[in-house]
Amino acid sequence: LIHINKSHARRSKADEIFKEITLSQDTHNIWVLLKKYSSETLSDAANFTKESYSGIINGFINKDIRALQKINSALSRRIGIQKKIQQRELFTLQRVNKNWILEKSTWLHLTNNCTEQMIYCLKRITTPCIKHMQTDPISLPEPFTKELTTAGSFLETFILHIKNSIETANYNNYEQLFFTSNHISEEFSRIRRRLMEHIQKDEKKVPNAFNIYLHLLQESEELIYTLRLLLRASRKFQADHRF
Repeated sequence: LIHINKSHARRSKADEIFKEITLSQDTHNIWVLLKKYSSETLSDAANFTKESYSGIINGFINKDIRALQKINSALSRRIGIQKKIQQRELFTLQRVNKNWILEKSTWLHLTNNCTEQMIYCLKRITTPCIKHMQTDPISLPEPFTKELTTAGSFLETFILHIKNSIETANYNNYEQLFFTSNHISEEFSRIRRRLMEHIQKDEKKVPNAFNIYLHLLQESEELIYTLRLLLRASRKFQADHRF
């Protein structure tokens, strides 16, 4: 409930910024407001991703199908929210200096592509998890849940740092975040390789939970890549223009 209230407050702030954009006639002021709008919506998207990913991990480990179904529904609604954000930003771009559009529009479009990809990445995790729980009662063994919980917490912390950087438009820790993301990605990769070796060595029928876990690990690596791209695109967009 606290997360929902905070997320609603951020969207309300973004709505207020967009209202200012529609009322302004000054191109420079519109540009400043667009950068603020982007920061608000992207930080909200990052926070939504963090909370959703955390919920997916917990739901998968605890076999909480209701929690996963709620997250899946929230992801579907989020697609509509993201399309509305894109429409607003396209509208705003038409009202600023042409040279600024030429220099910055690519990065703004890329941030939107990244936020969309994060949503679809999370949906690609939740859907098979839900189907698995509907048909297979076998849970993931404890040693695997422990390593997933640890790796997942690293990723959630990484997302939180990205959210804070975007929210404050402070990218001083940009290189450190990239360095950290490489380590997290490598950890997920190591876990995935160990799991594949375990599956190959086991002569018994492999429980479906292992296949779902393998899929989750792969999508987590994809999510890390997309988050890095989002951070880079936001940093480029927020940087001072040359014109």
